[in-house]
Amino acid sequence: MIGKFVVKPHQNKEAAYVRALAGKYQVVDYRKVRSYKDLLFGLFDNDIGHRQYHLARLHRAGAKTFVYPHTARPMLYWDWGHEPWPYTSCLFAQGVGHEMVLRRYGYELPVEVTGWTYSEIKPFKPVKKVENVLFGPIHPCGVGLAWLSKIDLDYNRRVHAALVGWCRDNGAHLTVRYIHELANNGIEPEKDVTYVRGKKEQTDSFKQIESADLVVGHQTFAYLAVALGKPTLMFGEDTPPRDGINDKTLVFVRSWEKYADLMIYPLDALSGNGSMTSLGQLIETATTTDIPIAQWRERFIGKPFEPGYFVERLESYL
Repeated sequence: MIGKFVVKPHQNKEAAYVRALAGKYQVVDYRKVRSYKDLLFGLFDNDIGHRQYHLARLHRAGAKTFVYPHTARPMLYWDWGHEPWPYTSCLFAQGVGHEMVLRRYGYELPVEVTGWTYSEIKPFKPVKKVENVLFGPIHPCGVGLAWLSKIDLDYNRRVHAALVGWCRDNGAHLTVRYIHELANNGIEPEKDVTYVRGKKEQTDSFKQIESADLVVGHQTFAYLAVALGKPTLMFGEDTPPRDGINDKTLVFVRSWEKYADLMIYPLDALSGNGSMTSLGQLIETATTTDIPIAQWRERFIGKPFEPGYFVERLESYL
């Protein structure tokens, strides 16, 4: 009889892992579980909040639990003050840098590096002339009246203004891919800019990234661009990562100084206060060579996902 496992989907980021397990195991959506006693293990995108209800039932039933990456950025929940679920068998990481960050801030549970799952990994492609710039602002959190911290609203406004100015001066077209409402991103529309409302699923952004000469973004959107070989700038990289759904719940990581040197992307659109001169220099560098980001990419994009190795490592914990 084929074994069953439960998965908590998140923006299709579980897909590569589920495909790797197909044939040997039968997947069950966590919302449709009838009996936890029938399950061998669970695969969740993190171990906090309401997920612990399912994790506790899995544990009581004798099933193992595993965590796959919630985001392309290293998992930082446990440096925001959340306690790791103590019965997690293993956390699967995209690259060696992800595990290095976890260890530096004190995550002690098993970690297995099984490769980049979000997209293909393509070689860097230099660009002679930048004609199309794609900007992905830091997106708001929550539903309905989506919220974004004052820090991130300010970053979005500043980068948007700098890119509008640079594109006008250099004959390039700017497209802004935003989540929720544009106003929730802190951005006022400009008449000569294209604004496209995106979805949170990373597959929604592939075509836009592929058609751009330069991508400016944050977190998963920007990591995807780097993986796909696109000249990429990030922004606000030197500010400690933060999380929250309103001003009262906003928290910063507690151990930033322990791993900032690993995580900070080398080409930041706001370096030099986002002045037009420094932005132009950064764009020239980003579109000409990948030498400044090579070590960062090796740490956090790393190598392609290895399905067989992933299944082998998961089964070693069963």
